[in-house]
Amino acid sequence: MKEILPDLSEGGNSGTIVNILVSVGDAVAEGQDIIEVETDKAIAGVPATSSGTVQEILIEKGQEVSSGEELLVLSTEKSAKNKDDEETDQQDESDEHNGTQESDQTQESEKDKKDEEAGEDEDEEASKKEFLGPPATPSLRKLAKEIGLDLEKLRLWKGQRKITITTFREFVTWLQESAFERSKKASSDSETPDYTKWGAIDTEPLSNRRVAIARSVNKAWREIPHVTQHYPAVANGLLAFIEERKDSFKKEEAKLSLTAVVAAALAELLEHSPKFNSSLDSSSDQLILKGYISIGVAVDTEDGLLVPVLKNVQDKDLLAICKELEEMAKTARDQKLTGEDLEGGTFTLSNIGGIGGTYFTPIIHYPEVAILGVGKAFSSGKSENREESLILPLSLSYDHRVIDGAEAARFLKELEELLNAPGKWIGEGSKEES
Repeated sequence: MKEILPDLSEGGNSGTIVNILVSVGDAVAEGQDIIEVETDKAIAGVPATSSGTVQEILIEKGQEVSSGEELLVLSTEKSAKNKDDEETDQQDESDEHNGTQESDQTQESEKDKKDEEAGEDEDEEASKKEFLGPPATPSLRKLAKEIGLDLEKLRLWKGQRKITITTFREFVTWLQESAFERSKKASSDSETPDYTKWGAIDTEPLSNRRVAIARSVNKAWREIPHVTQHYPAVANGLLAFIEERKDSFKKEEAKLSLTAVVAAALAELLEHSPKFNSSLDSSSDQLILKGYISIGVAVDTEDGLLVPVLKNVQDKDLLAICKELEEMAKTARDQKLTGEDLEGGTFTLSNIGGIGGTYFTPIIHYPEVAILGVGKAFSSGKSENREESLILPLSLSYDHRVIDGAEAARFLKELEELLNAPGKWIGEGSKEES
């Protein structure tokens, strides 16, 4: 039997083979890893689906493979039995063929006649509907007429009975993308400048992970109407809290980080702000509201930005969050994350404060609807009307199809209140000290 490549992870169906763990003649047990594949998210082992002996290896190290592709051939007792059964079945089929051929021809003739009659009925029905056109609101009909869009083509494209505004937008986007792809295909490679005219150059192929990240970011930016709101959150209370508690956390072999407190505050806030923890199902025009909060936390590694997911944060205390974040970051930098570590997020947090910078535009991690960016804290300076404050720059990008500006402003304001007084919602003796 042949082993094939399964789906590797959420949204991932291809990768590069980095290691072949078996050789021809090796005995393989069911569940034993036979190869290792690098995807855009992680290096993952691929297990055998049955036991047997390796007869032939069909792939090479460094080869690009996709889900469903054949990897190797295993000899098993079951496959040997199936071969004998197949030969018997082929003989039986040969004996039956001559006796059934004439009957099949008669049935096909009758079927063709029925199909022809049905086709005439469909043509008549279509001509009746042609005058009215496919079901759509008057405003959509008017808009389609203004831009020269054929609503019947739209209906056939999606296969829906009624045309919705979401389907309308998706079709227009698809038409634009199709035109762009045709334009790219028509463009000649000679349009790329010859950089050697100005000096020596070198080329470096993008890694499989970098290419996949680029595609993912492009998909999110293209399909989600991003809006980013920047908010200067007063953070005196947050930084004082971290300073006061860091020694007690150190005794528990954990580092109390700003990222951990922000993640805990987000979990507190998202429980009361379900829209920000949702996904949009545009095919049915409905929100998927999730009863769990799992926050993806961006980690800077040598291979680029990875986003492991802190699962079910609503059930974790601050100490557990701190320890898990440290372990996740170490695993990411050691390149030991699995596909499961990177799946299932409902909201994403990206903190660049350790590097520097203030406000920026983080790109939403599709199919989520929001992401929070955190910059480096800075002083507001003194003025006649206010005391000096430490400001934590927050940047919230959100899907404008789901979230309005007023909702985003309230979300940031409430987050500031939580961050500036963590002792109130964590408690005087927080969960980790109980």
